[in-house]
Amino acid sequence: MATTAGPSAGGSPAAIKARAGGKRVSFATDGALDPAALAGLPLQRSEVADGLVRLYTAEPERVLAELFRRGVAVRDLEVVGATLEEAIVRLTDGTAADG
Repeated sequence: MATTAGPSAGGSPAAIKARAGGKRVSFATDGALDPAALAGLPLQRSEVADGLVRLYTAEPERVLAELFRRGVAVRDLEVVGATLEEAIVRLTDGTAADG
């Protein structure tokens, strides 16, 4: 009988991260970011503190295009896949992208 293991029960770190999907978009801003700048964006989660922004999304290109269109000043931009810890959290809290 075949069984499906949860994210912590098996699979390589790369496989776990792949199942979680999504990217982390990180950047610095000049001054405080207006919360309205993130309104309506396809985000799973956001963290904004001290001019540093982290956005978690399955659509990083769309998010960035909209931020640029809204005139958000972006410095030190980085777009990466989720870390193993972020992937496990997303898989266990139900926010992972369906695949």
